[in-house]
Amino acid sequence: MPDGRIPLYVCAECAGLGCGTITPVIERAVYVVTWHSLGRQTDYDPFVGEEPFEGLRPFCFSAASHDTLLRSLIAGRATP
Repeated sequence: MPDGRIPLYVCAECAGLGCGTITPVIERAVYVVTWHSLGRQTDYDPFVGEEPFEGLRPFCFSAASHDTLLRSLIAGRATP
């Protein structure tokens, strides 16, 4: 997204960001990746609606596990 947030869930019908997407702020430290401040936003409006997610605490992952999982997911989507 233009503000640096990462789309996690997009429209199931068109995969468009204009229908609304769920985005977190993702921060990386040496050993930990943290997803926080989940919100709903579109690609045409800078507003981020965090109200539905206010009760969620940050999600913290081991950086090594996070990277391994992402690499395997990307490899699974690669075309030969």
